[in-house]
Amino acid sequence: MSKCVLCFYPVASDAVMLYCDNPKCAHERKVDAVATEYLGKDPGAGGDVTIGYSVVERRPPGVREWQPTNRFCKKCGSGLLRMCVRCHTPLPEVVLNSDVTAVAFAGPRSSGKTVAMKVGLSPLYNMIVGMGGALALMPALSTVKITDQDLKSQALPATERRVPWTLVFSLGQIAGRSRILAIRDIAGEDLAAADAPGKFDYFEYADLIVFLFDPFEVPQVRHALEDILPAQEIIGADTTQVFTNLLGLIGRGSPRLAIVVSKFDVLHELSTVDANVAAPFHNPGAGYMRSRPDGPTYDEVLGALISEEVRSLLAMLDAQGLVNLAEHPPTVTPAETRFFAMSALGASTDGTELSARGKSPYRVVDPLFWILATRGIVRTIGK
Repeated sequence: MSKCVLCFYPVASDAVMLYCDNPKCAHERKVDAVATEYLGKDPGAGGDVTIGYSVVERRPPGVREWQPTNRFCKKCGSGLLRMCVRCHTPLPEVVLNSDVTAVAFAGPRSSGKTVAMKVGLSPLYNMIVGMGGALALMPALSTVKITDQDLKSQALPATERRVPWTLVFSLGQIAGRSRILAIRDIAGEDLAAADAPGKFDYFEYADLIVFLFDPFEVPQVRHALEDILPAQEIIGADTTQVFTNLLGLIGRGSPRLAIVVSKFDVLHELSTVDANVAAPFHNPGAGYMRSRPDGPTYDEVLGALISEEVRSLLAMLDAQGLVNLAEHPPTVTPAETRFFAMSALGASTDGTELSARGKSPYRVVDPLFWILATRGIVRTIGK
């Protein structure tokens, strides 16, 4: 299915918005408040998006085969182009003719979202290339002004308040179809404020929402481990409250939910201590104790096993309330909920400093592999 890469709204066939992009067109240009707000700006405050001639056409009732009648600008005669009827983002042919997978990242401040995305792009690239595709940044469609070299050097900027950013990648031709991956991120501070201004309704149309949280930011987990692991400063808002706010933004959508315990290296340190809560980490056969095998595949059996293990671990660490909210949200019916564990660093800090072993990412792309497998882009094994 083709979707807008900014607001994730499906490209509908019953409503079409067309616009003239001729810079010499004499039609009066006005501030496009909708497009400006979706980019996180206040109309009239500078940096406004402007638009010239535009028109919206809707399919007549009872008509099956239908094409818009407006094809040319009534002012200058230039051919009209498509834009999203919801957020007014241009829809070039490459988007209209591609299958778009829309992924939204979310989580409290300090959950590790940006770092996870930085280090996850390399294994994602290797996977796509291994399938005969080609992961390539589409800068004209991305709202973050970075280059391929920036991505290789992991120079990904953090999100700003009220300004979610989007990275759009072409995956090439896979299984006979052109594929696009759109990843959108939001500042944790925006999710922490239930009434935060801004256009965040894209969550409703996402194929996957990846919700990351630092286990030490969950009060019950922190209390259970306070005598075992080094203390770390609490930075983000209450995880359960942030997740509740997220559910409100999903509205009537039914995305898949990936609930991710980030900074899993912190919990992994329990394997070195003698305590009741350390028991799950003394089992070398546990799914979350295994590194992900190389290759462009997603192991469904192992993924389900890790999900159940992480779910049970959270319950044992007195975070059953968060588990219940994720599995049975009161206002949302997710297509499926799965639990994950990841670490962008791969080694625990001593409370403030990075481990001397440096970065060794652990399962940072598992959620992406999962959604790509469900959409037939990645080959699934273990069924």
